[in-house]
Amino acid sequence: MFDKVLILDQGRQVYYGPPSQARAYLEHLGYKALPRQSTADYLTGCTDPNERQFAPGRSANDTPSSPQALESAFLGSPTYRSVQDSLEKYKGLVEHDKADQEAFRAAVAADKKKGVSKKSPYTLGFTGQVRALTVRQFQTKMQDKFQLFTSFGLSTILGVVIGCSFIDLPLTSGGAFTRGSVIFMALLTTCLDAFGEVRLSLVIMITAECIFDHYSFRLR
Repeated sequence: MFDKVLILDQGRQVYYGPPSQARAYLEHLGYKALPRQSTADYLTGCTDPNERQFAPGRSANDTPSSPQALESAFLGSPTYRSVQDSLEKYKGLVEHDKADQEAFRAAVAADKKKGVSKKSPYTLGFTGQVRALTVRQFQTKMQDKFQLFTSFGLSTILGVVIGCSFIDLPLTSGGAFTRGSVIFMALLTTCLDAFGEVRLSLVIMITAECIFDHYSFRLR
């Protein structure tokens, strides 16, 4: 699952490299092999004075056990040199791809519409985004015309029926209860009609989950 594992002991880096080589690395330093222990427990146990076990014939006198000794042993190991080589190769790759990055930034800047700040990660201004989202919402609504026309028709019929309930209501306190009930029914039917949007909202949320993840990681 992970291509690198980092072991820290009192803030000092005592190992950083492939997880498959971590156990063998510590065993090579002089720690006892514990095959019945998981790799994670074994790695953390080697940095704990109460858990670590040395190989037969080895002790803390001839095995790196303090944070400083473990760090020094790692800095002189082939694993550390391999990590440094990988880092240098990556830096070279980044420098090589810098031209592509600059070309991408120039393309984004050229695609920005009038009025959009140069520091903004978006290519469209606020009003343009609102307009585009409004058009998109209407297009989404038109995909389910039956639900749309049913909702509009039901709202019209309920509006006429509820509106007729106000006819000839007394303007005195005698009509206050009826008037409040009619207003409540109008609000209730509107809220119940809004439940029809729940299914569509769930579909949009599921399809946009990847977009939300990208936004949270600033992959815009």
